Amino acid sequence: MRIGLRLLPLAALLLFLIFNTVEQSEVDAVGKGSKRRRIALNDLGTGLAKTITPGFQTSAELEKYLDTLDESTTRRVIEGEFEHLIYYILQSRYFTSFKPIEPALSSKELFDSLDPVDRDRLLSDGAPLDPARIPIPVSVRQRVASFKAAVDRSSPLPKGQFVRTDGDNERWRYFSTLVRTTRDTSAPRIEIEYLRTMRFLYRKEFLSRQFDPAGQADYISGLYRTRAHSTDTQIEAGFGVDTALALIGQIEEQSGRKRRFSRVLIVGPGQDLAPRTGLLDQLAPQSFQPFTLLDSLRRLGLADPRGLNVHCVDVNQRVIDHIDALRGQTGQTGTGRGIRLDLVSGLTERYGWSFSTDFKEYFLKLGVSLGTVKDPPGTNGAVSSPPQLDRNLFQDGHLVRQVEVPADVMTHLSAERLNIITERYDPSPQFDLVVVTNVFPYFEIGRELPLSIANLAAMTVAGGWLVHNELSIIGNQVFNEVGLPVRQVRTLMIASGESRPLYDGVVIHQRQ
Repeated sequence: MRIGLRLLPLAALLLFLIFNTVEQSEVDAVGKGSKRRRIALNDLGTGLAKTITPGFQTSAELEKYLDTLDESTTRRVIEGEFEHLIYYILQSRYFTSFKPIEPALSSKELFDSLDPVDRDRLLSDGAPLDPARIPIPVSVRQRVASFKAAVDRSSPLPKGQFVRTDGDNERWRYFSTLVRTTRDTSAPRIEIEYLRTMRFLYRKEFLSRQFDPAGQADYISGLYRTRAHSTDTQIEAGFGVDTALALIGQIEEQSGRKRRFSRVLIVGPGQDLAPRTGLLDQLAPQSFQPFTLLDSLRRLGLADPRGLNVHCVDVNQRVIDHIDALRGQTGQTGTGRGIRLDLVSGLTERYGWSFSTDFKEYFLKLGVSLGTVKDPPGTNGAVSSPPQLDRNLFQDGHLVRQVEVPADVMTHLSAERLNIITERYDPSPQFDLVVVTNVFPYFEIGRELPLSIANLAAMTVAGGWLVHNELSIIGNQVFNEVGLPVRQVRTLMIASGESRPLYDGVVIHQRQ
């Protein structure tokens, strides 16, 4: 039975919005009779147990830990939804004519305006977030007021402002519904979430600069292990995965094999509902990775012609619902209408970035093996040498490419909510490729990381591959203990900036 939404308190409402789903452990989502289940003490072999600190002595101790972790995950997912709300309020052009605010720059403006005492207090995790005490920038207060007025449709508008709430805008529907149906999400609550979000951004973008490169990486990793769960996703992550797949193909050929993948797992596919930077209102929220991965597998000749399934798991039900909705739109048999995919770079040249030659080559191949590329008039999508990007491919400094994806592509995708730290599929689905990008940084290294890697290993077939982009964990002994030794490591330059280049890493493990 559904509870009336407007009667729900904050936590219950968000649990409804984020986790409302059928009991999916009863659904054979990945074939082979595999079902989702919670891990047990006997899943932790002797070797793995040595890598978990502190270890678990009894089943009751493990169960208590998993209960606590589930509660923490729920809290972090909820905080993540409010973090996305703040990014939306700061950047969206949909509900106000006030100039968009770059979130990272807003964090700097906020902290630069504080005296040392208030600054240190706000940077302290245990201190209360008090918008009455902290002088939030006027530009932010104006946007919060405009958003609240647009949601309420009754509050007075700031002078000279318009409200556009007509039309079919998915982001507006999600965030306005979130606020309308949550009793304690008033303007002060939104400003509290603004302070929380700005504290994280200021630490990441500015305080981290006091360290050398190695220290900076460690500092930022520490921030991510406790931060809100974000569903941000960018096509830039597909660049490293594409490179890894090409390397895997070479390794397999050198071993006298011709690898064809048929069962693929993506952990944390994400959805760009309201990204931390570069929000484009005119484009609907999307999940890029399932499509860019399919595109790469086909282009590189690595997709099994007898059948390929890409299964996605995430802790946020919103992401799963998005993929399921696409499947419903195209029809379960792939005979419905196709979808339009707008591939958009997270980086923008407006902030001084210049894309690398290798990334340009990747971008200009995107979508060609997936569907019909619909680049703007005057572009031909051809890869020149050196690659040149037609200026018509840029929108507001972002690279944008439109692909018409046929309906039958969606029959290759499935999705289910699953926490890879606390759960696994049993019996093993025997995935032959597992892709995890921008997920491991959220896990603390004593227990969460070893458990997640053990679960992935248990679900991967012998000879299968794990691809991720977290270079800092490749020395963790858990990979060898569970039979996932490192085979290749690469560092890739995505773009050069005014102060420093932007790199991504890719790590390839093979299941023994």
